[in-house]
Amino acid sequence: MIWRLVRAVLIGVFLAGLVGCGAGVVFGIRLYDELSRDLPKVGEDGYRPKLTTRVLDRNGHLLAELHEEEIRSRIVPIAEVPRLTRLAFVAIEDERFYDHYGVDPRAVLRAAVKNFRAGRVVEGGSTITMQLAKNRFLTPERKLRRKLQEAILAVQLERAYSKDEILGQYLNEILFGRGMYGIGSASAFYFGKRVQDLSLAESAILAGLLKAPNRFTPGPKNQAYKERQRIVLAKLFEQGYITREESLKAANEEVRFTNEVQSASPRREEKAQYFLSMVKKKLVETYGLQQVYTGGLKVTTTLDLSVQQVAERHFTGAEAFKNRPLEKHPRMQGAMVVLDPANGDIRALIGGRDFGVNQYNRAVQARRQPGSAFKPFVYTAALLQGMQPSTIVNDEPIRYESTDRPKERFWEPHNFGETYHGPTVLAKALAGSYNVVAVKVLEQVGVPNVIRLARTMGITTPLDANLPLALGSSEVNLLEMVGAYATFANQGIRAEPRVLLRVEDPDGRELFRAEPNEREVIDENVAFAMTHMLRGVVERGSGSTARVPGRVVAGKTGTSNKFGDAWFVGFTPEIAVGCYIGNDDHKSLGDGKAGGVVAAPIVGAFLKEYLKDRPQLDFKKPPGVEIVTACTDSGLLPFPQCKDRWTMAFAKGRAPAVRCNLHQPLDVNGMPAVAGVEMPGGEVPATGEALPDEEALGADEVAAPAVISRQALDERSGPVRAETDLGAAPLPGEEDEEPVEDEQANAPAEEEPEPGPTDAAEDELADEPMPSDTEELQPVAAVPVRVPLARPARRPATPREPSREAPAPAEPPAADASFDLPR
Repeated sequence: MIWRLVRAVLIGVFLAGLVGCGAGVVFGIRLYDELSRDLPKVGEDGYRPKLTTRVLDRNGHLLAELHEEEIRSRIVPIAEVPRLTRLAFVAIEDERFYDHYGVDPRAVLRAAVKNFRAGRVVEGGSTITMQLAKNRFLTPERKLRRKLQEAILAVQLERAYSKDEILGQYLNEILFGRGMYGIGSASAFYFGKRVQDLSLAESAILAGLLKAPNRFTPGPKNQAYKERQRIVLAKLFEQGYITREESLKAANEEVRFTNEVQSASPRREEKAQYFLSMVKKKLVETYGLQQVYTGGLKVTTTLDLSVQQVAERHFTGAEAFKNRPLEKHPRMQGAMVVLDPANGDIRALIGGRDFGVNQYNRAVQARRQPGSAFKPFVYTAALLQGMQPSTIVNDEPIRYESTDRPKERFWEPHNFGETYHGPTVLAKALAGSYNVVAVKVLEQVGVPNVIRLARTMGITTPLDANLPLALGSSEVNLLEMVGAYATFANQGIRAEPRVLLRVEDPDGRELFRAEPNEREVIDENVAFAMTHMLRGVVERGSGSTARVPGRVVAGKTGTSNKFGDAWFVGFTPEIAVGCYIGNDDHKSLGDGKAGGVVAAPIVGAFLKEYLKDRPQLDFKKPPGVEIVTACTDSGLLPFPQCKDRWTMAFAKGRAPAVRCNLHQPLDVNGMPAVAGVEMPGGEVPATGEALPDEEALGADEVAAPAVISRQALDERSGPVRAETDLGAAPLPGEEDEEPVEDEQANAPAEEEPEPGPTDAAEDELADEPMPSDTEELQPVAAVPVRVPLARPARRPATPREPSREAPAPAEPPAADASFDLPR
């Protein structure tokens, strides 16, 4: 208490000496030299307070403000501050502002007297200029040395800047409560207005905050600001700046505050927080921590806040979470990603159920087994090597022998429920998610080729070089899976996923602009053929719960071992979406909780709302592709007697050119009743006969697809090797004839999946041993045993005459070929 009185007297004596006392002048000069040694040079610092970085979505909506302790959106030029707003601050903070030279002796002496009489500090003698000097250059400590340095800097500021410049810097520097620094941030936060639109009543409220921001901050339970507003208005009237009528009108004006003020929110809540964590990391890596949090950057991201909100609504409200609230089931989590295939822009991203509870971003940090969602990479590699959607592979039990693990010599891939389907076209095998077919195809095309393809499509996580890779045994993250699937939607062109569009400095200079990062990684015909096959998954197979009436949707379900993770990754012509649900501790979601039951409905519900008001689009068919209907039993052109017919996409000249050899009509003598049949390309010989020019073509020029009869496949009991390089094919549209769908493929979405080509049936790997966190795989040499196991097939394979000589069986892997096979 005594020291405060002594300090007030010393300040008064010192400043009185500055204005006339001879001894005080000499003393002041010496003291000035001592105090000014370590002070900054006023006018040479280039005024630039700490500014808040604003992060926006692609449409300019605010996602977050990044700052240290100061929230300051921008520097407001003094010319934008209304006259009465300026005078409100002058009237209440420093009524002689325009008359002094940085230090006001009258105010200092008046404050000293009042403080002496009160026995405590009740009034300060600081001018606006002195407050600016303290805020910009000094610490807030209340010591005599700091007060004297404040006075020295105030005088220097007055010499370097005009009064309006000083007042402008002051209004951009000071705290207005709630973490808001500067009049620009305060005006936006409290009233949702620009500074130039402030009314007299609002200006008086802001000016009244400065004495004690926490005490006078407006709020639902704090009306103290009203009394302080009246004091400011009275000061304006006393000093002749406004009339009594203007003062009364402003005092009675009903001021509207923003929702954030009315809710007493301490600061603006950040939106899309998992996505925002990626943006912050990217910004800090590029520009450094200080510039990001104090440099006032304007950051425009790829996110679309409206799409993010739709995604959050369907993800958090998913049926899987209905009876498992987060507070009781914190480990039950998941992720969701929405991406624009054309440019890689991430439109929405969810990394968990609640960022406030757990900041682990499962969309990019978690690695999970995708199950059958990995199969499209295997089938795409097959198409690139010449197989076609109509290529037949025998879906039957098969065993792979290990030559270097005597105790565990065999590995057997299983279909769900031990249901096998005999000779099957690739398109149907993918739609039904037949595991044996996927493994055989992987063996045929080669594990290294599939891994190489996955890498080019954007899968960066380590992939094990083994046959279980076909069933999704290697862990991946969701973002890279969605980015890879987007390549199909973008006609084989991969666009690298990105989060930033532009970064600007406070003056509007562009520091960064996103440039296209695209490259073609798949032939457009192959991309289209794969897209058409993935449409079959949604329209007829395990992904039926992702259907959107009247829209084309392609995608693939996935279910990891023992129902640990449920996946669906899909796309339309304009957007790619992926979702997985799983427990962080890898525990099972429960029996039957497959990708088609848990994840696909989330994506389907999102797409239904997202596409609601958008134009109907179809996948663009390349000119080198034709859509052809084939019998799924033979892979050949159908007769009316062929009950199961699917449309498929082929490169022109590679579609089936002969009729089905399994269902052709017979006459009474058992001979083919149909001979030549007129087809678009001319007359085709009777079923089973070779094309007229086939013998004249080289082995690499055969125009028909690789087709192997059931009898030949039954004799081989192994995977098919395509005879020729058929290029590749894609396919979007359906032909005029409605395809016959498998009876079990279209079970109602609300029913539990039955054994058959549904996700719970065909995509489930519960019976299929696969790598896990607790099970380490050992490399073994895999040699397929070509004798079918004694398990019943769903329908017996009826021996038929082959349409032409079957190709020679594929060579088994070399004895030293190394595969990591699960126990």
